[in-house]
Amino acid sequence: LCHRLESEDTPVRVLLVGDSHAQELMPELESAARREGWGLDFMINKGCSYLSDLDDSDRCRGARGRFDSLELSRYSHVIFSVDLTGYTLEASASQTARAVDDYRSLLQHTVMEGAAAVVVAPRMVLDGDPVRAALADDLEALRVIGDLSVSAAWTGLLQTLPDAVEVIPTSSMLLAENGCGSLDCFNGHAAKNEPLMRDTTHLSKPGVDIVIRSVIRAITSGSSRARREAAR
Repeated sequence: LCHRLESEDTPVRVLLVGDSHAQELMPELESAARREGWGLDFMINKGCSYLSDLDDSDRCRGARGRFDSLELSRYSHVIFSVDLTGYTLEASASQTARAVDDYRSLLQHTVMEGAAAVVVAPRMVLDGDPVRAALADDLEALRVIGDLSVSAAWTGLLQTLPDAVEVIPTSSMLLAENGCGSLDCFNGHAAKNEPLMRDTTHLSKPGVDIVIRSVIRAITSGSSRARREAAR
């Protein structure tokens, strides 16, 4: 656990938890925290899902153990960002089902501790999202935004979570940027003709700039504060 910014004068204290997808959010989130006067901690373990059935290394199991030992009531918001789709691409159906249940429990525990949970879901387009229908026949785009057969279990979970959990599906956001709605959103036809991805799974700096706006809104919005108080 890395304590980056301490602040006793604000009720906002944020914990960012995840893998390399969380790591790419760190610089912009830290800038926002300095600007707004938030407290901010990081727990970043690249290549770790924090889910018992998907992590087979002692390092990753240790990461989940350290998370479970945290006093989450110290935080107003806990932000989770791991590539759920990527970790389950080669998992069995039973492993995926157990991982989904584990993730649900992890988020519910966070809310029960009084924190608002924010899920930044890489390569995720939620069911019913207009951009999914627009891309139904674009196989190249579907490969970029994530394997839909694997994503289905996760999107089903993310759409049935308590109100105190806010979900930010990154692919939906990038596809909607400037009304794009095609693979062009990713490979260089966003604002200023800059690609929004630096590889097939990770955001570029312009991509992070888009996603981080929603993360900051989730932290600062009145509805988020109301949910947090209701959870307490």
